[in-house]
Amino acid sequence: MTAILSDRIVFPTVADKKTYHFITGIKLPHERVNYNIDAQGNIRAAYGENSLNILLGYINDERNRIELTLRQIDDDPSHFIQGVHYNSDGTVNNDWLEPSKRIKNYHTANKFKDADGVTRKIEGNGTRFISFSGIYTDKGFISFNDPKKTS
Repeated sequence: MTAILSDRIVFPTVADKKTYHFITGIKLPHERVNYNIDAQGNIRAAYGENSLNILLGYINDERNRIELTLRQIDDDPSHFIQGVHYNSDGTVNNDWLEPSKRIKNYHTANKFKDADGVTRKIEGNGTRFISFSGIYTDKGFISFNDPKKTS
């Protein structure tokens, strides 16, 4: 507990349980998480603003990675003018990758079989959320990566 309060992240211990390794240099939020039980018996966690801002920062990082990937694979012929790739807003797309330099299943489409045995094609994993795949709300789970839809 002292390590965490001193902004140290504890790695899992080795088998002897006597050796500890830490990561330092990361400011940890020291906010209390409040737990409430609603009328249906569901446990709700209420995080502090600092914790939520950290999570939103991670989500923005993922969104920026997805936007970069989409620029890298933008093969819209109307964006290719006289040997130069442009973004939809008219700026030069310096992130575009030639198809031969794209990473399989990251930049390229994935295929999967649905429940009916039909092979479906969806965008590559680089266009999907990895760490934050969805969110629970009062109306249920909202998936950011519905496999039946493209990015």
